[in-house]
Amino acid sequence: MFKPIAEEEVRDYFSSETEARDFCEEINDRVSGRNTALTSFATPNEAAVRQRDEDFSVENSMPPFRTDIIRVLFSKEWERLARKTQAVTSPRRDHILNRMVHSQRVGEISAYIARCIGANEQLARAIGFAHDIGHAPLGHVGEMLISDTVSCLGRDVFNDIGFFMHNIQGVNVVDRVACVMGDPKGAGLNLTDQVRHGILTHDGESDFIKVKPDRSITPEKLNDSIEKYINKVIKCSANVVIDFDMNSSNAVKNFIGEVKEAVKGVRVEPATIEACIVLLVDTLHYAPEDFDDLVALGVVDEEDLPIEVVQKLGVNSGDMINSLIVDILVNSYGKDMISYGREISETLLNFKKDFLYPRYGIVNSWVDSESLDSSQTEGPKGYMLERMKLLFDECLKALENPESYPDSSIIKGYMEGRDFVGYMEKLRNRHGENANVQAVIDYIAGFTDKYFLGLSEDMLDRERD
Repeated sequence: MFKPIAEEEVRDYFSSETEARDFCEEINDRVSGRNTALTSFATPNEAAVRQRDEDFSVENSMPPFRTDIIRVLFSKEWERLARKTQAVTSPRRDHILNRMVHSQRVGEISAYIARCIGANEQLARAIGFAHDIGHAPLGHVGEMLISDTVSCLGRDVFNDIGFFMHNIQGVNVVDRVACVMGDPKGAGLNLTDQVRHGILTHDGESDFIKVKPDRSITPEKLNDSIEKYINKVIKCSANVVIDFDMNSSNAVKNFIGEVKEAVKGVRVEPATIEACIVLLVDTLHYAPEDFDDLVALGVVDEEDLPIEVVQKLGVNSGDMINSLIVDILVNSYGKDMISYGREISETLLNFKKDFLYPRYGIVNSWVDSESLDSSQTEGPKGYMLERMKLLFDECLKALENPESYPDSSIIKGYMEGRDFVGYMEKLRNRHGENANVQAVIDYIAGFTDKYFLGLSEDMLDRERD
């Protein structure tokens, strides 16, 4: 990965050795820095737009998208991604991929591809680093638990808030929840609209072969596009009944399918070529590395890798990622789109759907367990939906009636010494209707896996005593 591209890697893509050689020379000139010119498809720094004016008049101040990178990396919300599930929840394993490592690698691969094709590598890196900042604990399981819990608060509440979707929550986090380090007001990171829109349009569960930027969404229209999408998602999810069988190994898959079916008519396309890169790189990265995790957990053996994947992509995650990068570069260079070739895209899609997805249900089967003893297996155990509902209810009661909080709340022991009510009030002050509910969502969605599991298990134990 990130090494000079050799002619033999791309020869089959071209009709002559001369074409292959010319392509490699052009790409490697960009990688080495001999050619740094942006193409006409790239997003120039001058196009950057922020919702709040800031003083960037200091001479030699950082480029706008580099500023976004620093703000994301130094936020507490991004820091906690190191202890959040990527695809496999195993808190007792040090070398299982986590959400931060995934985000870092998506950012770096995206920046590399952007550099190779003459796009803005800082913008691609910023979107890649930030794209999953809205994920709840326990990955997509956490999304399902939050949505199910909110639906139990009443149809009016759910109709106002809608599904919990981590791409929308990502915008919430960078706009409202996070704060620039050292800023006591906590008024968001004030990222560029290009990055905010890129967070919204990433979709690691997508099956896209190619994606083109929607050039009708000009920089001035990015924020309107974000708001329209969020409002449409809420409207489309309003009539969906959230009722998933937590005892089913397909619960998460069914939830994601329900969400996608409900909102399929309101998809918003990426507005920049850099966001298109991140959209495809999200899957490019996690599929090969999830295979490594499945091997580490003993779910599969290395020899189980489908022969189609071995022949087309390689025998290990590094080879797979490199093959996918090269395929994107060959099929995207000089074009206003990011694309795989059909053969490689079909291999990747089959690998995801036929091999990886069924095994996600195996490694995360702990969700349907009724045991409270998390020490018996690799994965945590115990009544996940009950845990989420109890935690949500206690946080909501503490926020709605802070005067009685110290004496009445089960979470007192965890919150002593922390300004829980003050923090929650700060979150609530940034919302309108159902402000308390949204504040609790913002709060719990920021939990790490370990914190959610520890707090909820302790609360459940106390509730049953």
